[in-house]
Amino acid sequence: MTSRHNERLMARRQALREQHKRELEEAKRRQAAQLAVITDFDQRIARLEAAELDVAKAVAKAVDVFGGRKEAAEALGLTAAQVRDYMSRSADDDADQDAEHDSGRDANPDETARTEAPEAHPQPAENEPSSLPAGY
Repeated sequence: MTSRHNERLMARRQALREQHKRELEEAKRRQAAQLAVITDFDQRIARLEAAELDVAKAVAKAVDVFGGRKEAAEALGLTAAQVRDYMSRSADDDADQDAEHDSGRDANPDETARTEAPEAHPQPAENEPSSLPAGY
């Protein structure tokens, strides 16, 4: 009787292990699919933002070519508010690029990192006792 009981118990444990393993695998598959969807979404948003910036630059160029916002709006079939928004985006991007360019010109990034960033794992001085046991 004891051996039959043990066999049933072992079979039940094995079935539970297998069920748990299947559930974990399914959770991993679901998580991987969710991560793939989020990554794809982020990439598409980045492309959309780049395309919107390209449109803003094209509108800014149209304003220059047509001689004003009103004329560009009429030629492009946009409202004055849309032209103003695109001009604002283009100006913001130009300002961001100028700021990046100016900050990069001031200092060598390698030199800045060496002088400003503390060591991630400082080494003890030669005469400083270690907290590790001898031999490590």
